[in-house]
Amino acid sequence: MDALAPDERKEVWRELDIFPGGIYAEMMLATSSCLTNVDGYYASLALKAMRLGLAMAYQSQIVNEYCQDILFGIPRPHPMRVDLGVLDLDYVNVLPNGHEPFLGFAMVQLAREESWREKAKAAGAKGLRVIANIETGQERIQRWEMDDVFYGFTGN
Repeated sequence: MDALAPDERKEVWRELDIFPGGIYAEMMLATSSCLTNVDGYYASLALKAMRLGLAMAYQSQIVNEYCQDILFGIPRPHPMRVDLGVLDLDYVNVLPNGHEPFLGFAMVQLAREESWREKAKAAGAKGLRVIANIETGQERIQRWEMDDVFYGFTGN
């Protein structure tokens, strides 16, 4: 928080008593407070939710985005095939799903190797395509341009 958050915001959060501690402590406090007969006061629960949100954003999401930018490139606009038309029955279409794109990036890198494409052809397909899908796909389409293997995004 001290390294990433703007100073003027940190002041406000301290004044409101919502400057969070560690993310695990904030998760425990917020979730245990929601139990029956522990803390039923809406204002108290809302403040705990704000602390948890700040902890999660600055101690998890922002750091994760920085790491992804370092590993996979900074997002840049570029053309991309989109919608369900990117799926082709003549190919092996792989759609990694989830909230973290690391597996999807690794799959694209492997699928670009000739040995993996040959396995798809040996099974009767024209080739192998890794298709972007949901959150993991959004991370990939904003960082990597499409080609014959990283073929598109199922969204619109």
